[in-house]
Amino acid sequence: MTATFRILPARSLVYCRYEGVITLPVAEKLYNDYIQHPDYRPGQLHLVDLSAASGWSAEFMQFMRLQAKNAGALGLEAGEVLMVYLAPTPMAHEIAETIRRTWAAIEGAVPIIVEREDEALVVLGQPEASIEELLSTAPAPEQARQVLA
Repeated sequence: MTATFRILPARSLVYCRYEGVITLPVAEKLYNDYIQHPDYRPGQLHLVDLSAASGWSAEFMQFMRLQAKNAGALGLEAGEVLMVYLAPTPMAHEIAETIRRTWAAIEGAVPIIVEREDEALVVLGQPEASIEELLSTAPAPEQARQVLA
């Protein structure tokens, strides 16, 4: 599996993309790399692209612990954080729904599941029509982070 993220600091937005079977160790590594990145800021908008995710191997309770750990660093205590999950396939939707349920008990988390890129960008208040167009405004790809399993 591959997991990547790119931060768009001027928009206070992070884009994450998962490809293949999502595993807990890779999700944790991606999160840790993200919060240690110099452009990380609590409260950033999240666009999580699950369109290339083909499965899920983490136990639900392990994932809930990861989400609870994430809550403090994401700045949820200071207000709401919008997290948009792009889930155009049945498998991606199943993964997104599982993630959404883990956030349900955490105050300040606002997870939203959409099926199309343009929907995701509208929800996030972005003017672009595609993720490719959005990322063309991001820092150079060498500043992106990638985690391989």
